[in-house]
Amino acid sequence: MLSQVVHVGLARGIPQLQEFLQDYSTRFFDPAYADFAVLTHGGNTDGWNRVTSTLLNKGDGVLVEEFTYPASLACSLPLGANTVGIPMDSHGMRPDALEEVLANWNEEERGFKR
Repeated sequence: MLSQVVHVGLARGIPQLQEFLQDYSTRFFDPAYADFAVLTHGGNTDGWNRVTSTLLNKGDGVLVEEFTYPASLACSLPLGANTVGIPMDSHGMRPDALEEVLANWNEEERGFKR
């Protein structure tokens, strides 16, 4: 029971680790602003799940790379979020393809707003 209480109480992570990562990020990445936060997570899918559950509402849409890791897409399923794959090249999402998708957006066909 104690481990569950500690885990819930430390939802932001271990304070000493948070402090270290904040200091490290400040020194080596020189963020553009001072009030940034560092989020620790158990891996990329866990981190992405936290982002989607924080930012998405039921029925929202997300533009994703055409070939996206399936577990990342699965994070948005319980939220009823829609994903739209954007064609890629060796650098990631193709800007021309993204522009085309957005320029020709049809809310009725997609089932959600642009």
